[in-house]
Amino acid sequence: FFDFGGVRFISLDNADAVLDEDELAFLEKSLDTDLKKVVLAHAPPNYDRWSVHCFYKGSDKLLELIEEYDVDYAFFAHIHLYDELMIGDTQGIIAGGAGAPLYKNYGFGIPETHVVKVTVTPEGISHEYIPVSDE
Repeated sequence: FFDFGGVRFISLDNADAVLDEDELAFLEKSLDTDLKKVVLAHAPPNYDRWSVHCFYKGSDKLLELIEEYDVDYAFFAHIHLYDELMIGDTQGIIAGGAGAPLYKNYGFGIPETHVVKVTVTPEGISHEYIPVSDE
């Protein structure tokens, strides 16, 4: 993790579709701060419509910790599109349209190449979806 502008950014490696006990303990320890909190991981948790292409092992605990520690944002990829979904009071974002073939048949999200601009100010955190032209 690193702290920037009053925000703690915590990165997790779940590209293997697992958050094990050590990774979840690291997350919980890292979330114990008065700073605003952003969690980043490759695969989204097994939650709502994201369940079509997610990780399972450790997913319930991740969701529990996001809620317990009042995480402000949770960013994921893995699903090759853009989508926003509230996880309780946490803004969840899938930003998976960075170059691989896009998933156009899931019935949610925006299946186009994009980036997400995250802005940190003393007033808080904001984000902006920016489509990227294929040209």
